[in-house]
Amino acid sequence: MKKILNFTKKIYVLIILSLLFSHIVPISEIKAEDYDYYLDYQSSGSGFIFSDKDNTADDEKYGFMNIKGEVVVGLFCDDIGRFKDGLAMASIDGKYGYIDKEGWEVVPFKYSDIGDFYEGLAFACRNGKYGYVDKEGNEVIPFKFDGAVDFENGYGAVSIKDKYGHVKKLGYVNKKGKVFYVKNLQKYDDWSSMSEGLIAVKKGDKWGYINKKGKVVIPFKYDEIHDFKEGLAAVKKGYEWGYISKKGKVVIPFKYDVDANFYYEMLDFNEGLAAVEKGYYKCGYINKKGKAVIPFRFRWALGFHGGLASAYIDGVGWATINKKGIVLYSDPEEVDDKYVFINKKGEKIVLTDYSSIEPFSEGLAFAKKKNGKWGYIDENGNPVTEFEYDNWGGSYRDTQFHDGGVLVRKGDKYGAINKEGKVVIPIEYRYNGR
Repeated sequence: MKKILNFTKKIYVLIILSLLFSHIVPISEIKAEDYDYYLDYQSSGSGFIFSDKDNTADDEKYGFMNIKGEVVVGLFCDDIGRFKDGLAMASIDGKYGYIDKEGWEVVPFKYSDIGDFYEGLAFACRNGKYGYVDKEGNEVIPFKFDGAVDFENGYGAVSIKDKYGHVKKLGYVNKKGKVFYVKNLQKYDDWSSMSEGLIAVKKGDKWGYINKKGKVVIPFKYDEIHDFKEGLAAVKKGYEWGYISKKGKVVIPFKYDVDANFYYEMLDFNEGLAAVEKGYYKCGYINKKGKAVIPFRFRWALGFHGGLASAYIDGVGWATINKKGIVLYSDPEEVDDKYVFINKKGEKIVLTDYSSIEPFSEGLAFAKKKNGKWGYIDENGNPVTEFEYDNWGGSYRDTQFHDGGVLVRKGDKYGAINKEGKVVIPIEYRYNGR
């Protein structure tokens, strides 16, 4: 594993030294007015992307600074993606790889294409053939396929083409590299990932399921379907959803709906429960026998993970609930010209001095005073920064803390602060949102 060396344009000596040693450059050495640098998006908790030109330039280069404002990857990447689980995809001279948040090359820059990591593996392309790499950069599944997609439910979909470039075989590979090709899979109009040994396929305007050998095991009679989860699959007939077993037997009757905005976050069983809708804005949770175990009192409801789920309650907002349906805490919601939320101590907090409050992250929320300026409050409603910032005008996620830092804006200039409100990156840079 080697270091992706960093440098500044300040003096050429640093360039030479960076070829010999790992070097972390304080952001204070990089003057915005000298080098016309742009801050890019916050990179999911590990630090910040920056660039030397705006996003219309063909020769734009990107670097990465950590949460302390120290440059750990200099301006020579063609692109750097958001960090996830400590790694970020990047490209140099048309080749893709992955770096960690300290600037070390983890997956070598030798691939013409590379995917995100799912279930510990990412597809990649080398010399025209696809395979899979792990998070240590090891090629764990041979590069012998003409196409590959992300792992899901323990399998990655792969393809082989004939000499004319037409798909000849489609199938799935497991994490041990064992491949099985599904007979005639490419002849269907659409298909999904494999889940619990079955593949959802579409023929005409109807869906059914086939097994690994390509045999139809559940007939084509459904308008929409989900993958099997915990032995059951949500399927739609007409306007209503129900659940079937892997033998095609209806286990839970067709009487539910789903909000289109949360199509992928509802219906599937997780930890024995599924979020469903029954009536307009009436969501709740059922068990595998179809019994409602958490009443239909939510406007929206999402699946359980780790014993917790997110659900929206009118007058409360987005709340985190347990499997008994008890609200543990909630994000701020405007009620009668006030902002109300439940903190993690279970205390109800009512604030009257704010005209807007975004969701909490790492115990802090971006809030707007009625004088129009923004700052951060804690879970007790107490200000923790000065109220001197402007809103981004984009997603609330842009204003959330990650690993103790967040980008902030004053007028047309951007920088970063920590959770104590201290400026860690001077607020003197332009923003290069991609």
